[in-house]
Amino acid sequence: ARQVVIYGAGKVGMMVYQYLKENDLADKLAAFVVTKDAGDREVDGIPLRDIDDSRISREALVLISAGQNFQWDMLETARKNGFYDVEVIHRNLERGLEECR
Repeated sequence: ARQVVIYGAGKVGMMVYQYLKENDLADKLAAFVVTKDAGDREVDGIPLRDIDDSRISREALVLISAGQNFQWDMLETARKNGFYDVEVIHRNLERGLEECR
């Protein structure tokens, strides 16, 4: 993917971001996105945007990075907002990323 968006700016999102940084992939990260109320903020210098923000390319790879309880709703929200290249961070990957720390 030319651009990556991390959907979720919590614990799992930060683990995914750290993984991207450690593997020289953070330059592809266009933004962190949340479902609503991002405001005008940044996370470690990366823009934090609402998922429906028109400034985010709909061709970006979206990495859903949240606990299992939220993933299906987030997948549906991403698709409703025109994102189709979407990957869900599986619970086992979340554990694996945590072990890498």
